Amino acid sequence: MHGKDPKRKLFTVIYITTLLLCVRLVYRIASYAVGLKGVIATHEWTYYVFDALMLVLCLSFHFVFFVGNYLPHV
Repeated sequence: MHGKDPKRKLFTVIYITTLLLCVRLVYRIASYAVGLKGVIATHEWTYYVFDALMLVLCLSFHFVFFVGNYLPHV
């Protein structure tokens, strides 16, 4: 992977992470839309699982994708 442009690699990870966080945002909007009596609020495990799952995916993607030297040098 030494031949790949580090800036391109960095922005690829940033775009994918942003997309995953947008998916997380959709779940949060659905949570607020159904209200306090909705399925998401009454079954708190879904909130904790899906909210944490997106964050774990983002972090693991950074760790898997950024093994080694990934930041561009000046």
